[in-house]
Amino acid sequence: MRTCTLLLLFASVAGSQQPPSVDPLIAALARAKAVGLPLKAHELGIPTLAPKCNAAVEFRVLAKAPYSGQVSKLVSQAEPLVLEALFTRDVKARTTLASKARQVFDRATVLRIAEKATAKPGLSFGYDWDSIYFSINAFPNMALLKVMTKAFVARAILSAIEGKEDGAIADIQRVDKLIEFAGSEPTVIAMLVMVAMADLQNTAMARTAFARPADHEFLGRLGGICERRKSLDLPRAIRGDFYVSLNLRRYVEPTGPKKQRKTDGSLAESLIQSVHGAEQKPMGLPKDPKVRAHLATYLEEWAWAWPQILRNRDRATQIGRTLVELRDRFQGHVAMGYPQDSVESGLEEIAKVVPGTQAKHVTTLAYLKVLRFHALHDRWPKNLSEAGASMADPFARKPLRYALAADGFKVWSVGPDGVDNGGKPRVRAASSFDVVRHFPPLK
Repeated sequence: MRTCTLLLLFASVAGSQQPPSVDPLIAALARAKAVGLPLKAHELGIPTLAPKCNAAVEFRVLAKAPYSGQVSKLVSQAEPLVLEALFTRDVKARTTLASKARQVFDRATVLRIAEKATAKPGLSFGYDWDSIYFSINAFPNMALLKVMTKAFVARAILSAIEGKEDGAIADIQRVDKLIEFAGSEPTVIAMLVMVAMADLQNTAMARTAFARPADHEFLGRLGGICERRKSLDLPRAIRGDFYVSLNLRRYVEPTGPKKQRKTDGSLAESLIQSVHGAEQKPMGLPKDPKVRAHLATYLEEWAWAWPQILRNRDRATQIGRTLVELRDRFQGHVAMGYPQDSVESGLEEIAKVVPGTQAKHVTTLAYLKVLRFHALHDRWPKNLSEAGASMADPFARKPLRYALAADGFKVWSVGPDGVDNGGKPRVRAASSFDVVRHFPPLK
């Protein structure tokens, strides 16, 4: 009897002892680390550059007086002259317009500073990635990269019109370098700027080719630049924005009234308005139980999404679907605060536009190959394969489309809706359109 009592007592005591509980936030951090999400700034792989190797030195000069604003002014003065010279059929008028545009470029000190910058091997603005003010510091620099791209694009087209092939190639290559610079910062903002810059470069190559359609050597050099362009690394941009948003979330109180946002303000302004307790302070895990639970949920959901994003790194459309599902999963939890309607929506947007940029890239490359074939053989190819341009359509996983026209040809991708509209270009807010490259190009 005594033995049975002791056994029952032992079982009772043993049953009352619960296994030690695991802190949900610590467990979520461990899972995030296990799948490869960055939890510390050094895990982002941002390079450290010496000043003599860092183009940020020149870009900081361009961002200040007396140079700030000069690049935009240069583009507004020169670009209309260049485009008018490109499309006019009057030889005398073309010469006059090109001469005026060249004078504008020759007076531009900012371009010489920018040329020096693009000769540098890398770019790093040295941001504090643990600062809530990171994005505010980054915006002006990204805008400067984009407008500088417009200046080099316009000058490249002008050089092609003037028959200065080396000058045109040099400026196209400088745009390549600027695109590379933009990609040095792994964020959604940087990726969106890269997309815009890549689109500008695609248009520039098509237009410079139009200016020299019989020069097969020049067309071959343009095609080489187009083929060597690196693909846009969407997962890398997502990693950077995940890290920035993770740090910002440590300041966010997930409950309570939501602060009013300016509908016409910049993302940077809405950022500050949505962050509670925005004062600078050392980073660390929050102590408030609600904030900890909120952060744990955020990490768990990203740990679910991240392996899927990596598996589809070359399929931006599929990444977009994962991000939409991630957003929907968030909505089933506590109010997520910042940055649900900025970073996550930005990621979805970028997953939509990246396939469009890929389509513009492959149609431009096919366009250049068809033009070069014509320059070499004095006839249009029967199909894209004959021109060595049988690239896949990013929207269809099938070959690009190609058709001859009375005055040239067109090559196209079926576009985001997956419907072949016969090479119908986008007109305003049309919902169904193709991604088309015409020769002669459309104005």
